Amino acid sequence: MLKTPDKLFIYVPNNKEIQRSSKYEEMINEIKFSKISTFKNLEITVKKINEGIEYFNNGMGKQMLMVVIISFGSILSSFDFILFTSSKLVVLRQVISWMIGNIWLVMFSVIVILSCDRVEKKAEELIKTCIYIQASTGDENALALANLVKELRPKFSAAGFFDINQRILPSFFSNLSTYLIIILQFKLSSL
Repeated sequence: MLKTPDKLFIYVPNNKEIQRSSKYEEMINEIKFSKISTFKNLEITVKKINEGIEYFNNGMGKQMLMVVIISFGSILSSFDFILFTSSKLVVLRQVISWMIGNIWLVMFSVIVILSCDRVEKKAEELIKTCIYIQASTGDENALALANLVKELRPKFSAAGFFDINQRILPSFFSNLSTYLIIILQFKLSSL
C-alpha cells in the first residue's frame, strides 16, 4: 500500500524575492512622486531589461522550446506507459520514480512559463502607472516612459515559435487532452 505524504510542498518566496518585489513597489511609489532623473533612470532600466530579454530569447529560446516539447512528450509517454503496460508486471518503484521525474519536469515548465508571464504583467502595470501619473500630474516624462515601455514591451519567446506566457498553458493542456483521447481510442480498439 502506498503511503500518502504527510506534508504538501508549498512554494514560499524567499527573502531575496520578497526584497525584489518590495523594491519594485518602492520604485512605483517613487515614480508617483518623481523627478525627471527618476524617469531617465527608469528609461535606462527598461532598455536594459529589454536587452536582457533579447539575449534570453536568442540564447535560451531553443532550450525553452525543447523544455515545453519534452514536458508534453513526457506526459504523453507516461499515460501511454500506464495504459498499455498496466496489465503487465512492472516494478512499482521504477514507475513511481519515472512519474515523479515527469511531474517535476512539468512543474518546472509551468514555473518558467508563469515567471515569463509575470514579467509581461509587470510591464503592463508600469504602463498603467505611468499613464495614471501623467493624467494626474500632467508630467510628460511619464507619458514618454509609458510609450517606451509599450514599444519595448517584454516578450519571452520559444525560438520565435510562440510567446512564453500564461496563454500557452490552456493550449498545452487542450492539446495534451486531445492526444490522450487518441491514445485511449487506440487502447480501446486494440481490445
